[in-house]
Amino acid sequence: MDVLRFGNHSVVGMAQQYLCGLMQAEKRNMERMVEAGPESDYQVLQNFLTHSSWDYRPVMDRVAHNADAVVGGEVGTGLYIDESAFAKKGDQSVGVARQWNGRLGKQDNCQVGVFGALGRRDRVALIDARLYLPKEWTDEPRRCERADVPRPEQFHRRKLQLAQEIIRHARELGVRFEWVGVDGGYGNSLEFLQSMHDQGEPFWRTSTRIDTSI
Repeated sequence: MDVLRFGNHSVVGMAQQYLCGLMQAEKRNMERMVEAGPESDYQVLQNFLTHSSWDYRPVMDRVAHNADAVVGGEVGTGLYIDESAFAKKGDQSVGVARQWNGRLGKQDNCQVGVFGALGRRDRVALIDARLYLPKEWTDEPRRCERADVPRPEQFHRRKLQLAQEIIRHARELGVRFEWVGVDGGYGNSLEFLQSMHDQGEPFWRTSTRIDTSI
C-alpha cells in the first residue's frame, strides 16, 4: 500500500489487516475478520475504522488512476453508476435509516451508498463511493456530530446528485471512459438524463420509464 496516501506507516498496517479480514472472513463483522487475520487486534482495527485521522479520498483516487491504467481509454470502456444497500440494526451507523434496500427488494433499516465502477467487458474496478445521508441525519446536526460526520458532509444530497459528483470527479481526475452506464433507477430520472445531456456525457440506460423521484 502507498504510505503517502494514508499519511503514516501505522495506518497502512491497520488498513492491510482490515482488507485481509474483508477478503478472508466468511462474515464481514469485526469479530470474524479479526479471527481471519492472525496478527489482527480487535481494538486496533476498531480504532482504525472510527478514529484514525486519514482522508479516504486520495486513496480512492489512487485506485481510480490504477483502474484507468488498466482499462481506461479502451474502446467500449464505461463508467457504471449504481447504488447498493447494507442492512443494519440499530441507529448508530452513519446514514442508517429505514429506506429502500435493493438487495432485499423492500424498505428496511440500512445504509445506502452510490458507487462508480470503471469497466470493459469482464474487467471492472470500483473507483468511487459516496454514502447517502437521509434527511433523518442531516436535519439533526448533533446526531451527525456524535457519529463524527465531517461538517462539510452534513447536508442532504439526493442519490442522483451523488452520482453526478462521481461522474464529474472521474472526469476531473482524467479517468478515461466513453460513456456512463446506469440502471433503471438513475436511467429513468429525467433530471439525471438532462444533466448528462448538458454535460455532453454519452449514457446508456436499461429502461424507458421516466422517474423523477430519486
